[in-house]
Amino acid sequence: MNTVEGYHLRPSAAVLTLREEFPGFLICELRGGQGRPCLMAIDTRTTDGGRPEPVVCAGAEELRKALRAMEGGAA
Repeated sequence: MNTVEGYHLRPSAAVLTLREEFPGFLICELRGGQGRPCLMAIDTRTTDGGRPEPVVCAGAEELRKALRAMEGGAA
């Protein structure tokens, strides 16, 4: 059986909260080889320009600010 190191099937409370706040984004948390977390979000809305770019941040608050800015809200 192959596994992906750092990928958890049960998301953290921070990821669950972000998913509730930003339902239009796919959000996951990964950890690199040294155990440092990385949060990633991808906009699920279709755009005229093609595929959306992923948003990668080191923490939940940083990701929250970036997603609010993308949605046109206060950062």
